Amino acid sequence: IFGPDLKFDTRFPPLVRTGGLLGNGGAIAGVSDSQLEQYQRTAALVAAEVTNPTHRTFLIPCKPVDEKAADAACAGKFLPAIGRLLYRHPLAPEQSQALVKEAGEALVPAKKLAEVVNECEGATISFEVSKHALTIKADRMKFSILGFDPKEFPSTKDAAVKPDFVVPADTLRRLVVRSVFAAATENTRFAMGGVYMERKGKRLRLVATDGRRLVVTKGDCTSANEGDTIAIVPTKAMNLLNRLASQPDDAVQVSRVEGRLIFTVGEGPEAARLMTNLIEGTFPPFEDVIPKEHDRKVTCDVQQLLASVRRAGILTTEQSKGVKLGFTATELKISGSSPDVGEAEISMPLSGYQGQPIEIVFNPGYVTEALRLVDSPEITLEMKAPNKPGVFRVGQEFTYVIMPTGQG
Repeated sequence: IFGPDLKFDTRFPPLVRTGGLLGNGGAIAGVSDSQLEQYQRTAALVAAEVTNPTHRTFLIPCKPVDEKAADAACAGKFLPAIGRLLYRHPLAPEQSQALVKEAGEALVPAKKLAEVVNECEGATISFEVSKHALTIKADRMKFSILGFDPKEFPSTKDAAVKPDFVVPADTLRRLVVRSVFAAATENTRFAMGGVYMERKGKRLRLVATDGRRLVVTKGDCTSANEGDTIAIVPTKAMNLLNRLASQPDDAVQVSRVEGRLIFTVGEGPEAARLMTNLIEGTFPPFEDVIPKEHDRKVTCDVQQLLASVRRAGILTTEQSKGVKLGFTATELKISGSSPDVGEAEISMPLSGYQGQPIEIVFNPGYVTEALRLVDSPEITLEMKAPNKPGVFRVGQEFTYVIMPTGQG
């Protein structure tokens, strides 16, 4: 029996295993509104994209306990095992009390369960299981949700394996944010729909591309075992990982087990765990795409360049999606135009430009999307010719290659 504040929020992935919501008979909420609101946003987001119906479910096992065991039980966790995502959330003793009259479990659609519970009013909510159906009662309301055999719930037995390497959460989040935006969203080549992860020694590299642009971002691990780690991780999993690694001081342990990666964020009972299948296939030979030679080079203020490209791109359209960057020794002119809309020209001063003048056309969205993610005050742009890729760099940690959309 749960109290009226029980609302499933979704940073809640589609599969949730709740274990240990045990107590000494109090009929109060299992978790707070704010905690469950976070869960529910995630569940709605992920469940909508899952095709297997048993991968959109909550597995809810309950076990009765006596009063002597209540304190230990209340120190347990709200433990959702989300199919490929296992998420642990600690509850204070006063939050985790629930009366379990009879042991049992149910595997039910996550989205429908969340919608039903959100509509329930009254002092308590009760759950009853008959075969594979979950009955929910609350203040003159009764719902019966058809579910599945709990044995169909994905196993998480590999969750406690030894990590291949450990990386700080703030480092991993920076690498993820700087890479996932460039991953392919079209199903042209499946391996390009993920992020290439490579770890050699204590050096970690993430790579993403959609065929028109390529990003390579690097960072350091705090510890690692012998051997290398190479995998292509689905973009959806990387986005979920970015949400889980929200505390910069946390350590993220990364393990590979039989075609899956397991990310453990934090330590102890408060740790969150993400388990994901990997993308099979060969990632494009990206190192061959990065130009090795250039004869034009300039360093620009990131915010000034971002604002100029954004303004010049206002008057472009999908049919003329390009802004021209004209470089001289002392000035950069950025222009955008469309026959049906108009034209814009933005100028900004340059210093330290190396090479002959050049005009090159880029998709303004590709440029601004990357510049917004750069946390350095300056960025370096390298060019070879109007029909050759341009390379944006921030030291050795961030390399971004864009194909031009036309010749200047």
